[in-house]
Amino acid sequence: MLTEVIYSMRIFLIVLSIVLIAFGEAFLRFSETSGDASFLLNYAHAFVYTLRLAVGDTGTDTYNDTI
Repeated sequence: MLTEVIYSMRIFLIVLSIVLIAFGEAFLRFSETSGDASFLLNYAHAFVYTLRLAVGDTGTDTYNDTI
């Protein structure tokens, strides 16, 4: 039953994965340009950070003043 639901959602899950990877890449580049206080270390950390933001963890206390 669960496998049928996941199989039916395959297109959505593919698009969601692409979007999460893209936003993870953007956050990683943002982190690299923020100077010494970068808040993401690698692609895996950026992906997990983006996934946490997608499910509602909006803790943005790791951002620094880049402007």
